[in-house]
Formats: sequence, structure tokens, C-alpha cells
Amino acid sequence: MKNYVQPGDVIEFTAGADYLSGDPVVIGEMVGICTGDVANTTVGRAILSGVFQVVKAAGATWSKGQKLFWDKTNKNFTPTASSDADLLAGYAFESALLAATVGYIKLMGPGVAKVIPAIAAHGAPAVTATVIAGSNLVAVNAAEPTKAEVDTGIDTLKTAVVTALDLKADNADLVTVAAKLDAVIAALKVAGLMDN
Repeated sequence: MKNYVQPGDVIEFTAGADYLSGDPVVIGEMVGICTGDVANTTVGRAILSGVFQVVKAAGATWSKGQKLFWDKTNKNFTPTASSDADLLAGYAFESALLAATVGYIKLMGPGVAKVIPAIAAHGAPAVTATVIAGSNLVAVNAAEPTKAEVDTGIDTLKTAVVTALDLKADNADLVTVAAKLDAVIAALKVAGLMDN
């Protein structure tokens, strides 16, 4: 493929602090591990995927395969996001016991999701919404949307577009918009994100 650039497993960044080889570093909303020592204001490199031994939050345990977050405040990995600054970094590669000070994480790589903390307003139930990496879809309470929910969302989107653009059935723009939406729907079906 002539437009392929690289695997994207390593990224350069300008350090905002001093980092040692093996230190976690946040680049935008991605969590990586420094490949070497990096002095403040210099350019360093971070690995964005793979399995690493990392500092675990004190008093935390996690199970193999559990989501792990980078706690920006406490500078450790934890199974629970405590603020909107915490980033989903990857998954536990091995279980970690309460007494352990380190654990093993499989980094998610580029396109990591950001977690919005649980909110409870006016007695409403707590909801955690997670933007699914590489998409505009949102998982609620750690569950990815079902195909039926995606279908409903697309139907709602179609109606909203027609309403927002004040399109009429005899309007030529309606045909163009409908064709584009049908192409998007076909792509979602091919990708297995929507029922046929």
C-alpha cells in the first residue's frame, strides 16, 4: 500500500518533565512507555503497545484482562478511573495481588479511549460513558453498544440530519444526503457493527 507510513508502535514526544527509561508518559490521550531517559524539553520516544511491568496503585488488585487506567494524579496504574484526567491505558496481562507494588499491563496502543467518570445528577443513576477507541461510539457502563442500539442510533441520526437541514421529500439535497447515509450504513454492516 503506497500510503503506509509505519506500524505506529513508537511515537516521538517533547518532554514536559524529566523521564527515565521505562517511565509511563502521556502523549495527548495515549499512554506510552519511554524507550530511554528523556530530559525536560527534549524529544524522546515512547512505545505505545506491548506488555510492561508497571507501578500499581497501593491497595488495588486486578484480574487478568481487566481494564487498567493511568492515574495522572498518583502516577500509577489502577483498575478504577477516579477522575476525567485518568486515561484508559490497557488491560491487565496478569492478575495483581493487594500486596504487590507492580503489575503487568498490555498497552492498548494508539487511539486509546478516554473515560468520563461516573456522574449522578438529581438522583439519576451513576453512568460511566466511555468513547470507544477509533470511533464516535460511546459505551455506557463499560458495555459496548449492541448492534440494535447502533441501528437505532443511525435511524435517529438520519432523522436528525433531515430535520436539521430542513430537507423536504422533493428536495434534490435529500437524495444526496440519503445516498451518503446509505453508504455509511452499508460500511457499518460490512464491518459487522450493524445488522443487515
